[in-house]
Amino acid sequence: MKIKAGAWTRLTGQQKMLLLAFAQRSAKAEFVRRWGK
Repeated sequence: MKIKAGAWTRLTGQQKMLLLAFAQRSAKAEFVRRWGK
């Protein structure tokens, strides 16, 4: 998921937190799916 620098700077702090949390959850889910429980 690519985000343009300009779009990122326009996000509010809360939106950034939500986006980062979502990215971490996605990464964790991918890790679990790939390497098992």
